Amino acid sequence: MTCRTLAATLHDELSDDSRIETRRALLRQLADDHINAVPFQQVDVKWLQLYTDATILETLSGLLSPHPATLALICQLDMAIIIAGGANRLETIHLLIGIAQSRLEAHCPQPTPSLPKAPLAPDLLYAPHPIPELDPPSVEAFITSCSASPFILRGFANRDSEVCPSWPAFGRWSSADYLLATAGPGRVVPVELGRAYDDEGWSQRIVPFEDFLRRAGFLENPTGEAMYLAQHSLFRQMPGLEEDIAIPDYAWSLPDADYPAYRRPAEPELSVWVGSGSSEIVSPPHTDPFFNCYIQVVGEKRVWIAPPHLSHQMEAHTPDSNGSVAAKEYMGNTSRVPILKASPGDAWAAHPSFKESVYPHSREAVLRSGDMLFMPPGWWHAMRGEGAGPGWSVSIWF
Repeated sequence: MTCRTLAATLHDELSDDSRIETRRALLRQLADDHINAVPFQQVDVKWLQLYTDATILETLSGLLSPHPATLALICQLDMAIIIAGGANRLETIHLLIGIAQSRLEAHCPQPTPSLPKAPLAPDLLYAPHPIPELDPPSVEAFITSCSASPFILRGFANRDSEVCPSWPAFGRWSSADYLLATAGPGRVVPVELGRAYDDEGWSQRIVPFEDFLRRAGFLENPTGEAMYLAQHSLFRQMPGLEEDIAIPDYAWSLPDADYPAYRRPAEPELSVWVGSGSSEIVSPPHTDPFFNCYIQVVGEKRVWIAPPHLSHQMEAHTPDSNGSVAAKEYMGNTSRVPILKASPGDAWAAHPSFKESVYPHSREAVLRSGDMLFMPPGWWHAMRGEGAGPGWSVSIWF
């Protein structure tokens, strides 16, 4: 049975019995309740599948109604990806998004204005040492000699090399016109609200993709509360953007990991980090349990790092046992020291033991468009958007 036949059959049934619509909505709500009841890693896959399938059924019925709420249908399809990962139905969801978007009037974004560029930021503010810079090593040299500590490859992703072709994203992703045309109208994304996730008042929200691009500075100088599209699998939602990047060969290699919590993912995990510059967005010092090829596509980002053996001196938060699941997940590996948030003098004055034990071993750099930062698992790192325009980074965990 084709999607069109299935939709027609479903629509006929709904016309005969409106109770089915209510039952379908209840199924979606039931799945949503179970998904939100436990940490995401513990969610039974059957609830993700139920949420996705109920969403698809609602969309099929909605598309055949006389006056479909098309933007709402696109939004709920995006939510099936954001919440449930598309649960074995990703191609179907992308197909339905395309059908729904074709029902909308042609989307004609206004030309993106030229925004001012700030002078280059100094590389060292919070650390005494720069992050080492290398020429791109071969995969063999990377595994045997380079994978034990962080390094930067300047201009790596905007030129061809033997380990990675250049990325078409350069020259494309700074254009709101291109991003909106590739995504299509009606799309929504999950954003963080606030300067940093360890600030009071930090929250999360689903917003229209176009509104987010406007606030991040792609369409105009940003005003209002800061928004950050952080650690999001945007390529699952908008696969057209994934065609603009290439995974470096390093991410398919098998370097040794001297880190007990490391568990290699089945395949490289890609996330995007998009927000405004002007020091508005800060990621506090924290750790990740994976190797990371972190590539700056648009704008600039300041990076501060410290080695894993200093973890006991990093003054990590102790999550409140009564706190939310999200708070425990974020704060358990996050330092209380306000690196990149407070001025260096204020940070050291409030945390003198940190200044004495960690600062001498820390490193710092500013990533610019095309640069790749490599980090092994367990390294502490803080990041801050720099410059006047928006910033866009891609992390590749492996």
